[in-house]
Amino acid sequence: MASMVRIDEKTHALLKRSANKEGVSMQDLFKKALEEYRRHRILEQANAAYAAVRENAEEYQTWRDGQAVLESTAMDGLEGEVGIRKGTTRCPLARKAGKSSRAHPAKRRRTDAQAGKEGKR
Repeated sequence: MASMVRIDEKTHALLKRSANKEGVSMQDLFKKALEEYRRHRILEQANAAYAAVRENAEEYQTWRDGQAVLESTAMDGLEGEVGIRKGTTRCPLARKAGKSSRAHPAKRRRTDAQAGKEGKR
């Protein structure tokens, strides 16, 4: 269902110019702008909520304690296999499949000599 929104001439001209530059309809540009505004407001509200928590030392410490618990669960049972924080590229699926825990083949860097040897096989 289509609805009308009244805007002044200056805003209409800006919307039209911008839509032409983007190569989209005015309606699509308006929808995109409104969605970006909605997301921006959500982030502003989240930032304001975090700022309010940081102002209260007790609430902030409770939040930090909760974050520490969540961060410690990220590696449960994967010690030595996945080192996101350590910067390694180990593949947890390779270990489970009984393969070497070396870096995942897709992430290995090959030298020209290695690539040549593989091509001769």
